Amino acid sequence: MMKKLFILAALSITIFTGCDFKPRSWWQEPGIAVMADSTDWAAVNGPLRLVFGRAIRTPQPESMYTLIHVKKSDFERYLRFKYIILAATLESEGFFGKLVNQMVADSTVRQRIQDDGGFVLTRVNQWARRQCLIILVAAHRSALEQLIETDREALFTFIDNDFRVFLEKDMFFRREQEDVSERLLRTCGWTIRIQKDFYVLREEPAEGFVWFRRLYPERWVFVRWMEDTQEELPSLEWVVEERNRIAREYYSGDVVDEDNYLYSRNATFRDRPAVLTTGLWKNDSLEIGGPFRNYSFLDKMAGRRYMIDMAVYAPGKDKLPYLRRLDVMTHTFRTLFETKDASD
Repeated sequence: MMKKLFILAALSITIFTGCDFKPRSWWQEPGIAVMADSTDWAAVNGPLRLVFGRAIRTPQPESMYTLIHVKKSDFERYLRFKYIILAATLESEGFFGKLVNQMVADSTVRQRIQDDGGFVLTRVNQWARRQCLIILVAAHRSALEQLIETDREALFTFIDNDFRVFLEKDMFFRREQEDVSERLLRTCGWTIRIQKDFYVLREEPAEGFVWFRRLYPERWVFVRWMEDTQEELPSLEWVVEERNRIAREYYSGDVVDEDNYLYSRNATFRDRPAVLTTGLWKNDSLEIGGPFRNYSFLDKMAGRRYMIDMAVYAPGKDKLPYLRRLDVMTHTFRTLFETKDASD
């Protein structure tokens, strides 16, 4: 669990000067600004890349986030960046080291850092609106590296969760087809938020199939459902077979590439146990392909098995930004029972 420095009253944080109005943060996706002196940067660069630079095959490797090393000369420019990591040790003597040591000038706090190895402090809206700041402070550089390793999942989740919330707000701001979402709830027993530029290519409630599509570049989402009262989650073999069957019927013969980067694991989808399958789809006859992401799960209340699948075809472009937005869209999925609970 992330070690947070809760006793803020004990900190001498001279740079945290508040004001009633703060400018909006700016961002260059998918960057995270890391403010660290050169010696500290050499220590944290590798560990932080392992945390935030997780590669997704599309099929070329694309990083979830990239690190931007901010030097003293660029401090003012990046002060209002959306995602910032400020890293230093009690031994750091450079510009950023002095900045952090001003925050932990209290002798009691410094002793706690020595005893515990280090602290992670998270702040929001620090120097700008919608900004997320992580402060890493440790007794020495090896402890700083260990701090990142110990709290790697919490560090990633702090930024990634905020990014997903940010994306959802941005995606659906004045660009939502609420009438289609309401119709799906009536006819299918579930609903999903749909951006303006998507259109429903196939809507067959009797067959348990709805297909959404968007062009330039091409990406799509389908929802497949069927009656199922089993207790066990779907297997990888069933996911591949069912996805291929749907593709044969609707997609001109796309198939899952079972030889490259196919990966499946138990996960959750909106608090339900699910099988998450990621990989590549291909169509040899058309010589095209791209990444896909698939959630398959059981809805015991409705007695249904669901498959929610998203895919991208964007030759010559980075695919991950489109795939991430599709994933945010699919996570707006709600069943009739969930919407009733929300209204109560």
